[in-house]
Amino acid sequence: MRIGRYRPDMLWRHAKLIVELDGRDAHSTAAQLGADARRQAELEGRGYTVLRFTAAEVRDGAERIAAELRQRLGWARSILQTGSPEGRASSPRIS
Repeated sequence: MRIGRYRPDMLWRHAKLIVELDGRDAHSTAAQLGADARRQAELEGRGYTVLRFTAAEVRDGAERIAAELRQRLGWARSILQTGSPEGRASSPRIS
């Protein structure tokens, strides 16, 4: 699924969360790093949080990454359900 001209590696649109996996082959030269920075700036400008992980981080820290994603997605779900990051409605809604 695209956001503008970009296709994120992983996207949770409802949570405005993107995960980018940075392999050494495609994310190591100055030009590639510059393109990554521009891409991230545009996505963040659209309101998304962009998390970046290297192949080594995924290989060696998969449990930590999974825990971080569960936490962030649970936080986003709480906001969607209650309208507040604290888990309760921030103000009454009038229909």
